[in-house]
Amino acid sequence: AVFHDTASPPPGGFQSRRFLKPILLFYNRTTDGKCKFAELMEDQRRSMAQVSCVIPSFNRSSWVGYAVRSVLAQKGVSVEVIVVDDGSTDDTAGVIKPLLVPSVRYERQEHQGVSAARNRGVALAQMDWIAFLDSDDRWLPGKTLKQLQFFREHPDCRICQTDEIWIRHGRRVNPKKKHQKFGGW
Repeated sequence: AVFHDTASPPPGGFQSRRFLKPILLFYNRTTDGKCKFAELMEDQRRSMAQVSCVIPSFNRSSWVGYAVRSVLAQKGVSVEVIVVDDGSTDDTAGVIKPLLVPSVRYERQEHQGVSAARNRGVALAQMDWIAFLDSDDRWLPGKTLKQLQFFREHPDCRICQTDEIWIRHGRRVNPKKKHQKFGGW
């Protein structure tokens, strides 16, 4: 999967801002290491699923720690967190440093844009599934487990997204009609 910056995001795209539960896309990784939309093998379904979460970040030291902790709080799923710092000039590295455990990886690159940061994270991912989380967003507890259960129940599906809850100034707000998702179950 290769992502490109565009003037307007694709439907269900990646331009979320300070949402509590962002859009998340999963891709199944094939045995040759390439991200292709492939079905889970039967033995993978029986074992604990493994998810690589790619978090691109640029000058979001105030938020990125919350994003990482929300991924690490997922239960019933083996997660790898890859934070790709896209040339931040704030204290992003300092915020991530105390969170560096074996399942968290921090990678810094020169500023190239969010798509390049996501692509770098995908290239570094080691797990069966790849998920994306913006650095100013958080996952609700149980999110990945519910999505993986969906894939078990719908083995013909190879990619999914979720809706999100928008929070501004500590209050839940309704997204505008232009942010409406079409399709899904």
